[in-house]
Amino acid sequence: MACGIVAWLAVPAATVHSAPIYRGFLSLQLGMPVETFIATTPTAELRGEAGERVFSITHMPNDLEGVIVAFAEDRLSRIEVTYSAAYSARTSWEEFVAMAVRKYGTGFHLPTPGGDVQMWDDGHTTLILERRPVTADVQTYGLTLQDDAVALERGEQCAPRIEV
Repeated sequence: MACGIVAWLAVPAATVHSAPIYRGFLSLQLGMPVETFIATTPTAELRGEAGERVFSITHMPNDLEGVIVAFAEDRLSRIEVTYSAAYSARTSWEEFVAMAVRKYGTGFHLPTPGGDVQMWDDGHTTLILERRPVTADVQTYGLTLQDDAVALERGEQCAPRIEV
């Protein structure tokens, strides 16, 4: 997903909403050092490569199915949250995106097969809310926060970007 989202970061400045996007989720903050994260968060390292480490949080609130975080050069650069199917079943998509819409405006909407993506970018941070089908009757919601500077830098390692 990270590579595909980079294309959306190249939007004209006039379309970027002026409200700064909150760069945190639970106790996590984009830019926090990996040492602080490891010392304060129950976690399992999924992979560590040159310049990037990826972790899964092992103990979460009931409404969350998973939280994956990525560190670039030992700073938190991406937070990916998957909400449980039970949470997604009792919360409408409109309710899920409502707070972000109130705070950041309408953002960018991208319908996907069986789901939706709603995105905001303030020039420093991208917030992505997703509705993903699991089965014909079950869907889950996702929330991603990413540091734009890191995403653009790492975008050079992905497929060519499409300028929008």
